[in-house]
Amino acid sequence: MENETESRSTKPPGVSLSRWQLTGLLIGVPLFFVLVALLLSGTGKVLPEAKLDAQIHVAVETWAPPNSESVSPRMYPCAILKNPTNDPWRNVTIAINKQFYFNSHIPLQSGETLVVPLEQFVTKGGNVTFRPASQEVHRLTVFGQLPSGERGVFETREIDPLAR
Repeated sequence: MENETESRSTKPPGVSLSRWQLTGLLIGVPLFFVLVALLLSGTGKVLPEAKLDAQIHVAVETWAPPNSESVSPRMYPCAILKNPTNDPWRNVTIAINKQFYFNSHIPLQSGETLVVPLEQFVTKGGNVTFRPASQEVHRLTVFGQLPSGERGVFETREIDPLAR
């Protein structure tokens, strides 16, 4: 008879938790990961971005679309970027006012100049273009991939010479 009462026990075999222990476990596990994340974020160090030695300004320049002999060059307000370094830059991006962007996937070799009409700068979604007639250039930012693979950044504040 004694064996029959032991086999009919209501407790399942193994470890059991009370409802307070289960509540503490469900709160403690996420809290542990949050504390670890806070600890790591407080001790981590943000490395500065590499500086890009660039020369950029806005001016009215003659420009014609590349690889088009049938179109004669016209005068446009342009961003003019020069690479004065000895290294080529890849994946060059120019930003106007941190809102309008132009991406060039052609490497900019040492000593080369990139001339881009301001009308070719678009927002990240690509649906709004920069309008030089009604908008001003306050800041120019250049991003370029250095030969080491890291991203170099150059930023300048410029008063729009085309403003009326």
